[in-house]
Amino acid sequence: MGGVEDTEARILDACKQLCRENGPRGLTTRAVAAAAGVNEVTLFRHFPTKAHLVRSMVTRTVSRMGEAILVEPSRDATDLAADLTHWASVYLDHMLPMADMVLVGLAEARWDNDLRTFYGEFARQVPGPLAAHLEGCARRGQIPDGNFGPVARAFYEVLLMQLFAAPVHTEPLDPQAVAAEVAALFAGALHHGVDAPAPPWVPNEQTEE
Repeated sequence: MGGVEDTEARILDACKQLCRENGPRGLTTRAVAAAAGVNEVTLFRHFPTKAHLVRSMVTRTVSRMGEAILVEPSRDATDLAADLTHWASVYLDHMLPMADMVLVGLAEARWDNDLRTFYGEFARQVPGPLAAHLEGCARRGQIPDGNFGPVARAFYEVLLMQLFAAPVHTEPLDPQAVAAEVAALFAGALHHGVDAPAPPWVPNEQTEE
């Protein structure tokens, strides 16, 4: 009922906020419970393990990102660059506040199984809606057919690298300009039927859990 949903929402909000403040490696269920105003028993009733909690938080973040993208209806890919600019802008808006945390966490994930799970889940889920959108464009004959899972992953990886490079640039990052540049690059490639290879460090999207 509503009470259960409210409790879960508070816990997930607290989890995300603590990840932003302290990084995923320092995340503990005790700290999340305290920040959410519940005890650990209640937290574990909703999320049986820390991994389950993190996965649920990632899933909700990705879902909200997708909802934000879909607020502005698809343009039927008549202007694919404009469509991709919108998707890129939503991603950057969500990721910019977390860029430092993500960068530190990725470095630590090499030695931390929980962090590898966290980032692996995020990398697996984020490209899905864009890949599905591009598949729809191909079915309608608006772009050549292709392997769009790797294309979507590459799209977001380029955006992520722009976030990571921002501290070494002399000018502040302009998310709208970055979104437009990356979108134009990928739109041009997609209209010519160019597939992006799957990077070797990204888990195969078809892998069963």
